[in-house]
Amino acid sequence: MILTAVQVHLEKVKTLCADLSDEQFALKLKVLNGSSIGAHVRHIIEFYNCLLEFDFRRTVNYDNRKRDKSLENSTDKSIRSIEKILYSLDGVEDFDLEVISDYSIFGENESIPLASTFYRELAFNIEHTIHHLALIRIGVQAMDTTIPLDENFGYAPSTIRNNYKKQCVQ
Repeated sequence: MILTAVQVHLEKVKTLCADLSDEQFALKLKVLNGSSIGAHVRHIIEFYNCLLEFDFRRTVNYDNRKRDKSLENSTDKSIRSIEKILYSLDGVEDFDLEVISDYSIFGENESIPLASTFYRELAFNIEHTIHHLALIRIGVQAMDTTIPLDENFGYAPSTIRNNYKKQCVQ
């Protein structure tokens, strides 16, 4: 189930990448505080890659993820990266791991270990992806393009399932 959910959301990102030109993808948008759709896609990809590159101690540190700015400018490279993530996840079983996080604001370096599992972190990544899809939706709409977005693009499954979108609008 969790692997299917990851696939559904990453396929949405892939479809969007295929529908955008590299220029649209890399365009810095005021509504995104000077960021681009590509920057948000890069960020999504990097979190999944970080999880998939856990070390032999089975630790993950999202703060120390590898950043690849070239993903922000190339829809093809982003699509290939997503395909690689999906391939890497095929048939993966759950296992325990530790997430290292530092929530200090002023650089006090107060890293704390948090017990987790691989599937729990996939669930976190799904939520993280949905959050960025919502921002991406705003960026696409601000470009005033004819890019087709599914009406549920950027909404959490519970919002869609329970029809909260319509309830909250009223």
